[in-house]
Amino acid sequence: MCGRYALDVNADELLAQFDAYNIKVSEPSARFTPSYNVGPTHKAPVYHSNSLCMMIWGLIPYWTKDLSKAQPYKTFNARLESLLTSKMWKLPCEYRRCVVPISGYYEWKRLPSGKKVPYLVRRIDGNVMLLAGMYDEVKKEDGSNVLSYTIVTGPAPDGLNWLHERMPVVLKPNTKEWELWMNDEKHTWNADELYKVLETTFDSKEVYSYRVSTDVGKITNNEKYLVEPLKEGIASFFKGQKREKEKIIDVPQSTVALKREEETIIKKENEITPSVQGSTPMKRDVVSLLMSSPKRKNQGHDNMR
Repeated sequence: MCGRYALDVNADELLAQFDAYNIKVSEPSARFTPSYNVGPTHKAPVYHSNSLCMMIWGLIPYWTKDLSKAQPYKTFNARLESLLTSKMWKLPCEYRRCVVPISGYYEWKRLPSGKKVPYLVRRIDGNVMLLAGMYDEVKKEDGSNVLSYTIVTGPAPDGLNWLHERMPVVLKPNTKEWELWMNDEKHTWNADELYKVLETTFDSKEVYSYRVSTDVGKITNNEKYLVEPLKEGIASFFKGQKREKEKIIDVPQSTVALKREEETIIKKENEITPSVQGSTPMKRDVVSLLMSSPKRKNQGHDNMR
């Protein structure tokens, strides 16, 4: 899946990278600022037909009559396996293919405990990744158009399937696969040809992943620290010390005094009456009271696609 990604460059920086890739952009109409947490229903730049424009993430099919009933949060990914058979995807695959530039995509790894932790997958050289996508256009009554897009996903290859079983399809500029996908005059595909063009790959010399803050799970968060590696170690140590300190402060003073008094009584009794080996000490009522005192509840915290 790919339900969240980052594009941490501005419009001029993206155009510069496109130029370095020899990607022609005749209409750079998209103006935008860096975004560290792009999610479904957000607007982001998309490249098609030599133009770069803003679209809504989550494909809204052309036949949609009432935009208020559109559900783009359900169509942000298109499975490679269903592109030629799905009513939703067949026409966009044949006539409206595009590329989605990203700095990296987020994926959540499920731990044995059941907890999910986010990772960011990105290029080692810091350049943008270019994902295979499709778009559609809805004409409104006032004559304006609503453009929206989806990202194609396929089975994750060795090297990334430990993170998730699927991943977005990444295209490399100036390759045969790129040329076929971006060829606006190509309208027919067979399954074998499509699978070869959209085959998912992984090269550890080009791509890497690392854990990031769980704050990325909240779609309204959009700060630069979201794309930075999660800082652990000494920060976690001091956080643990703080929690221990809070636990001590939370103990009622009356309970502490009572416990000290009980320990003093036991100490004096041991000085008078020696213990007998193998005997079992009696549990005192005060100790039972202490042990049954209520504990404070710990407070705790969260995906898509």
